[in-house]
Amino acid sequence: MSSNKLKGSLPATIYSMPSLQYVDFASNELSGPLSTHIGNMTSLLRIEFNHFSGNIPKEIGRLGNFERLSMSGNNFSGSLPREIGNLTTMFGLFIHSNALSDNIPKEIGCLINLEELQLEVNDFDGSLPKEIGNMTLLSYLWLNDNKLSGTIS
Repeated sequence: MSSNKLKGSLPATIYSMPSLQYVDFASNELSGPLSTHIGNMTSLLRIEFNHFSGNIPKEIGRLGNFERLSMSGNNFSGSLPREIGNLTTMFGLFIHSNALSDNIPKEIGCLINLEELQLEVNDFDGSLPKEIGNMTLLSYLWLNDNKLSGTIS
């Protein structure tokens, strides 16, 4: 379903399809907030380059078996929920080019299987959490174009 001109929000039924293996709505014109029912999804999710907005629901932390999550190029705002640390099987997290702010939560360090982390082009501030050092498999880390400050320890 990627690279079309789909509009509106994600249909409620998409959140409760247990046999669905791959959801790709990238590069459309979808909008609105994500439902808290996102935690019910069991498949790979690509929703980058749309017009989604609002906070990323904390229920995102229930996406237990996800290996890759792509939410870049939207209008998400607010904090990255600390429940993101529950996604311990994930190897790719892509949430760049949004309007996320506040500190990067220290729980991000729980993603010990992560190989790629893209959080660039947001409004994250504060210092880099030292827990990122727990991510020993991390090969690619993009944090440019934020408002990070402080020392790296």
